[in-house]
Amino acid sequence: MDINFTELKKQELNYKAVVAILEAMYNEFNATSLSTLILNEYVDDLNKVDGKLDEFTFELEQSPISASDILIVPEDGSFVITPSSITDIDGKIITIKSTLVNSETTLFVTYKF
Repeated sequence: MDINFTELKKQELNYKAVVAILEAMYNEFNATSLSTLILNEYVDDLNKVDGKLDEFTFELEQSPISASDILIVPEDGSFVITPSSITDIDGKIITIKSTLVNSETTLFVTYKF
């Protein structure tokens, strides 16, 4: 739903118009379920993949939909691990390949499940 607030400000809105806009916004919020989104899940248990210097796995609370639905940043916010760095999703287990992390890195992961 798109609302052009600039145009709305130019018009004289009556009570019915304001209630209709609020009702449309309310219905849109109810239709969009945020219950399938986890914001900033704390991950401090990175496990190095055997034989790989720059590959790590970690487990999430839920199974993400896809790599493109995952945003990973370190605790200090110094970089972003992009979906192209996610090499595998096996249920709740995520494998990433990045030279920017090590087994001591703490991550915040936002994802849809």
